[in-house]
Amino acid sequence: METNLQEHKHNYIAVILQGLHLTMDTFVYNLVHYGRYEIILYCWIIKLYQKQVPTDQAIQQIYKARNIFLLRAHENGCKKLQTNTLRDVSPPFP
Repeated sequence: METNLQEHKHNYIAVILQGLHLTMDTFVYNLVHYGRYEIILYCWIIKLYQKQVPTDQAIQQIYKARNIFLLRAHENGCKKLQTNTLRDVSPPFP
């Protein structure tokens, strides 16, 4: 049963990454090496998975959240992208 849950979660992540035009290999490599962008995306993907949001809706929500996050960071002089903490990262829309 646990194997099916992990496989479902893996497929969910893979479909979303494909929808965002990212490769799984590069994404996981950067995630393991603490890439800020990948950490933020992974947190958002996991939150959406836990809320059981369908992948097509999750992709759209991530696009919106990413645009808002980047616009907000740009308005603040890119300070949010330069910080070492991720506590100010906005979650994807409910």
